[in-house]
Amino acid sequence: MTILMTVDGSDRSWNVLPHADALAWGLNVPLHIVRVLHPLLDAGDPVGASQSEALQLLSNRWLVELTQRAVAQGVEAEISVEIVGRHESAEDAIVRVARERRAAAIAMHSRGSGRTHHAIAGSTALGVLGKWLAPILLTGPATRSDARADIYRLMITNDGSTDSDRSVVAFARMFAGVPI
Repeated sequence: MTILMTVDGSDRSWNVLPHADALAWGLNVPLHIVRVLHPLLDAGDPVGASQSEALQLLSNRWLVELTQRAVAQGVEAEISVEIVGRHESAEDAIVRVARERRAAAIAMHSRGSGRTHHAIAGSTALGVLGKWLAPILLTGPATRSDARADIYRLMITNDGSTDSDRSVVAFARMFAGVPI
């Protein structure tokens, strides 16, 4: 079991780090930081490099950057860059990696963009919410990266549906044996 934290390359996406780290620490499970790499959108067409070479170069660069960022913030985590598969979206890749790593939860930052942005570009966070059937820790635009606290308040919403009931059960299972 692990906590899977995703980043997208923006500084703001790292605002979830102290909270994901605190959740992992509280559950006594490792933290895994992942960035998904979309071959067509991220690797582009570097001069003189095949696509596989470009993916390898970019993946290696991102691994170094991710590791440096985690170390600079004093966080111990497994770091990986995962390639978005053919016919797969970023949110599909995040959910796939979470399943492969047997994640107890996914932690990610959402920019909180408005309706127009969601209608045009979509939302990775909303996509993950729709596909991941276990707890998700989402931070929003007002969340600071330096926000650490001894006390956390966790909220679970339940609309009375069977799916909501299942999420409450999954959340309770995740915290079984943890003093709350």
